[in-house]
Amino acid sequence: MECNGFLERFSEFHDGEASDAGVFEQHIAECADCRRYSDTVKRSLALLRAVPGVAVGEDFHPRLQHRIYHVQEDLARRRHGASFTRLGVAFAATILVAAAVWGPELVRETPEVALPPIVVSEPPSQRVDAPSGTVRYRGIRLLDPGLDGDDLWTTRALYEYSALSQR
Repeated sequence: MECNGFLERFSEFHDGEASDAGVFEQHIAECADCRRYSDTVKRSLALLRAVPGVAVGEDFHPRLQHRIYHVQEDLARRRHGASFTRLGVAFAATILVAAAVWGPELVRETPEVALPPIVVSEPPSQRVDAPSGTVRYRGIRLLDPGLDGDDLWTTRALYEYSALSQR
């Protein structure tokens, strides 16, 4: 047996559950380090058994549970506070990046553009010869033969062929 195997299965041997106890005893006889380990464990257990038991009061367990509750509460509070801290730092970093990117756009003044007004009295006539009874004007086909291209700009044609007549 090697030392690693001895240490891995030492509890079995010490508790009397090892089926090959002779192999363990032979290794202890041959290996000074494992013999010292076995002796140390045996003396420690004897010393522990010699110590008198500790008497605890009736209020020990409720006080212990209360203390454990507060320790867990403090840990949860620290974790919760840390997540808010991380969230706050991430939010502040986002604001700073946004300010750095869009800041110059917000400060830049929009130039005022002054264009001369466009005045139109009436459109140029673009009359197209069409078969009798129809007049075409910029893609609009009028079925009224009494209207020509110039009549489109009169009140009657604008009213009849626009959404104003629907009101």
